[in-house]
Amino acid sequence: MANLIQIETVLNSVDKLFTLPDLCLRLRELVEDPECSTSEIARLISTDPALTARLLKLVNSPLYYMPGTIASVNQAISLIGTEQLCNLALATSAATIIKSAEGSYLEVKTFWQHCVYTGLIAKYLIYGHSSGGESLFIAGLLHNIGKMAVIAYDPDLAMSAVSGQNKKQSTWRHEKEVFGFTFADVGGVLLEKWRLPAEIVVPILRQHDPCLGYDFIKYSCAIHIAVHVASAIVEESGNEDEHHDYSESVERDSLLILAISQKNIINAVAEVEEIGPEVLQIFSI
Repeated sequence: MANLIQIETVLNSVDKLFTLPDLCLRLRELVEDPECSTSEIARLISTDPALTARLLKLVNSPLYYMPGTIASVNQAISLIGTEQLCNLALATSAATIIKSAEGSYLEVKTFWQHCVYTGLIAKYLIYGHSSGGESLFIAGLLHNIGKMAVIAYDPDLAMSAVSGQNKKQSTWRHEKEVFGFTFADVGGVLLEKWRLPAEIVVPILRQHDPCLGYDFIKYSCAIHIAVHVASAIVEESGNEDEHHDYSESVERDSLLILAISQKNIINAVAEVEEIGPEVLQIFSI
């Protein structure tokens, strides 16, 4: 067993890499300021043309099913709200951070595909085609950012947690055995530092034990289910066999809490495989 380390030790070590751009930090300050106007927020976002383009592409993607084209940041804010647009801006910045970690220890395209599909599946399981669920989508996007932080801190140690477990032992339990915490724990602490709302942070922290999500138990269950279903999609190249049990490795209580059936999951898989590539392309990963 490796010597146990502290989460703060990991995050302090990789602080420069996992620091949000100044614009995102300023955007969070504006969103939390009750006297700030939406036009101020729109102006700040518009100072970054690349970010503006990505946000408008996301809002106009199948992720939202908007009835018409959204042509401006002001219009996007009026439809999805300042908080959700701020979180989307942060998620696109996180994509850049993740992309920078590409190397021999991680195949980033596969990693990011799993993250995007996790967010889409979680959103679809609760909201279907209706509006809402942006926080779920973002929680899915960022559910494994703690793994990236540990890889940046000590790649060999991180990989030992990925590959060394007993076949009967869950990956997250092995992570805890190696580090004293899980990748999810690291992600939760990091995202709290980024001042993300609890409805995003808690489901990430509780993705392995979703029934402890308490006030956010439904979101925690949705992320838990989506993580496992997305793994099956990525690993099996989108097998849509109706007899494939996507819920095989899912905590049964999560399915009961959300009243999710195998048919619901198969429908979600079909939907996500249709829209996933377009949403994934927006992040240019």
